[in-house]
Amino acid sequence: MADLDFSKLKVLIVDDDQFYRGILKRLLFQAGVRMIAEAENGEAAISAITRLKPDAVLCDIEMEPVDGIEVLRRIRSIDTQQIATTPIIMVTSHATSDLVKQAVQYQASGYLVKPVSLTDIQKRLTVGIQTRPEV
Repeated sequence: MADLDFSKLKVLIVDDDQFYRGILKRLLFQAGVRMIAEAENGEAAISAITRLKPDAVLCDIEMEPVDGIEVLRRIRSIDTQQIATTPIIMVTSHATSDLVKQAVQYQASGYLVKPVSLTDIQKRLTVGIQTRPEV
């Protein structure tokens, strides 16, 4: 895989915890990402993904009232290929087999368990973006 130019990426962070959104934002900035958007819940995420068309999404699984699995399911069902194939990396505190199975079922591009590291984010973004189907 070729090196990814993180400075050209537009990444959306979806997490209902403002503090953790800040942590992810700092890690992305350290990775070189300069275009970072945030959504504080699943409904806001779906709207932001369709409006912003980010290169990748870091999405918390456990949110109310719309959780990350539902965000993933809805985005994958959109009939616009560019949006439906957006790399979505699931982020969670609980890596239970049921959550992993659901994320895989709805074609998550990757999975990160909190606390995440800079290296973890760089690896998952690179794989997610470089394995995205051509649109």
